[in-house]
Amino acid sequence: MNQVPKPESTETTPMLESNLASLLKLFPGVFNDGVLDAKRLGESLGVQVATQKEGTEGFGLVWSGKKEAIFALQATSYAALEPKQGESINWDTARNIFIEGDNLELLKLLQTAYNDRAKLVYLDPPYNTANDLVYKDDFSDELAHYLQVTGQVDSDGNKLLASIESSGRKHSGWLTMMYPRLFLARNLLRQDGILAISIDTIEFANLKSLVIDIFGEENYIGEIIWTYSHGENAADISKNHEYLLMVARDAQEFPGFRLTQKELFELGAEISDACFRAPQPKNPLSLLEVPAGVRSQKSGSFTIPKGEVHFGVSYCEFMSDAHFVEGILQNPVQIRAAWTMKTQCSDWFKGMADSSSPKVLDSKGQTVLEIFFGNTGRLSYRKERSASSKVSSHWSGTELTYSRARADLEALFEKGNPFSYPKPVALLQRIVELTTESDDLILDLFAGSATTGEAVLRQNILDGSNRQFLLATIDEPVASNSKAKAMGFETIPEIARERLDRVYKQSGITDGEGLKVFKLGPSNFERRPQSPDEELEFFISTKSENFSEYSAVIEILLSLGVPLGESINIQKVDKTRFYNVGNKMIVAGSLDSLSLRDLAKEQGISMLCVFEDDLQGKDSLKSNLFFEAKKLNIVFKTY
Repeated sequence: MNQVPKPESTETTPMLESNLASLLKLFPGVFNDGVLDAKRLGESLGVQVATQKEGTEGFGLVWSGKKEAIFALQATSYAALEPKQGESINWDTARNIFIEGDNLELLKLLQTAYNDRAKLVYLDPPYNTANDLVYKDDFSDELAHYLQVTGQVDSDGNKLLASIESSGRKHSGWLTMMYPRLFLARNLLRQDGILAISIDTIEFANLKSLVIDIFGEENYIGEIIWTYSHGENAADISKNHEYLLMVARDAQEFPGFRLTQKELFELGAEISDACFRAPQPKNPLSLLEVPAGVRSQKSGSFTIPKGEVHFGVSYCEFMSDAHFVEGILQNPVQIRAAWTMKTQCSDWFKGMADSSSPKVLDSKGQTVLEIFFGNTGRLSYRKERSASSKVSSHWSGTELTYSRARADLEALFEKGNPFSYPKPVALLQRIVELTTESDDLILDLFAGSATTGEAVLRQNILDGSNRQFLLATIDEPVASNSKAKAMGFETIPEIARERLDRVYKQSGITDGEGLKVFKLGPSNFERRPQSPDEELEFFISTKSENFSEYSAVIEILLSLGVPLGESINIQKVDKTRFYNVGNKMIVAGSLDSLSLRDLAKEQGISMLCVFEDDLQGKDSLKSNLFFEAKKLNIVFKTY
């Protein structure tokens, strides 16, 4: 007879363990008594295996603390996310996520639910300037230990080199902090996704070596020089730029950078979120052929006369009358597009449905874009894989300066700028526009003041997309003598949430938009050894002192692979509570009257999870639930 399974754990599986399991599944014959036979693995893969003779030097990135970085990567996380509904916006329908807490622990929690989901991961890590790293996994060596392991002093502290170099200690600590985060962030990227990292000259070379070490040199796209000012005083060279490193998850799958709106207009294309009248156009551009057969939701017979028509942020000029009968365009027309500012709304062409899509051709007559007039009144487009933008390696402009970023943030907060060096929204908006579209997911794991969140929201407004973001920032207090403190802020996350709230209010919130706020904390479940002889093997058996039922539900769902943006349907029947997401259900409370067969029929569930504490002293009920679930092909789990 099958035994009733023991309680499940929400603890993360160490990367070493999951990788080993994958390798065993793919190549079971390459292990002999638990030892990997590298030669046999090489034969299975059809590749040569490198052998290293004693004293032979090899090429690779090595630093003091790399072992600690690997240990941090492999360590199990026992954390959970506490929902902060009172600090959220439209909790029930929100898909955008803001998380307060250490991003290394968070990355481990996200591995199952967000694996292969993000189109863009943006990182703006500490630049390793004079300030110490604030992240809790601070593996920066004591100077004496660093000097010893790098061979600069002996075990008694005597100098072995003519000149002792201590700055490497700073770089080693920074690399140790970054390594596990980059390694885990890679897993969250889609196969066609891209990682963008901001950095300055201090760690540029080390960071480039590190991403190549993790992603592979063949996936390194390149770097962009971003000029952020007209220069600052310096002894020899006036510093006025930073870098953006771009690396793909898989360069073969990366489709290239998207065409920007300006480039679309130059092709004669049109993309917007509504219809607008606008001032006289600037820079009339090339023609777009709109074929007969395009539909409109309007009925009857009507004509749009030759003249100006304005869509979203661009201007269109009809070169001939557009004649519609029963909402269908009867005659091919040409329109001329131009860049301008949006003003008053017009309903011309609002609600056009996709029937015969206008196409934009390149100079060789190849289709570059197809234009779609959607039912929501928004214009969108499909870009062919070959139609990609050639991105300049140097970005500059007044909208990309730190002074502009501070001014914009001050205008948004009205009563002052609470952040000393916010990234320009235009910089992040350009990255978002070039790399994402539609309903893509963007992750920012060093979110700071939430510039990325604002950029995503504003770009969505511009091109009518529905991108989602997940932001994470550490619970870092503001300086006691800072402008932020004077404005009433205590922490960086408070500034970020206030910023997003103001952007939402400024732009208007529609159904499905909003912000779910979480804070990283301890698990809702206790960890206890299975037996005195197995002290390192844990399973969750009881609720912890800080147990919160709703938080525990989210913890379980995240471990099962359910993203945080999914809506949780909650039903209460007497003393029993049902939490339902898709085909998964978590039941809490009294289970005496639970009819699993009725649940399966009404809810269509394929997985049922219950809290172990709700079954304490009810072994027969637990057994009945397990075997009844098995008959119904329902996975039954206890926590």
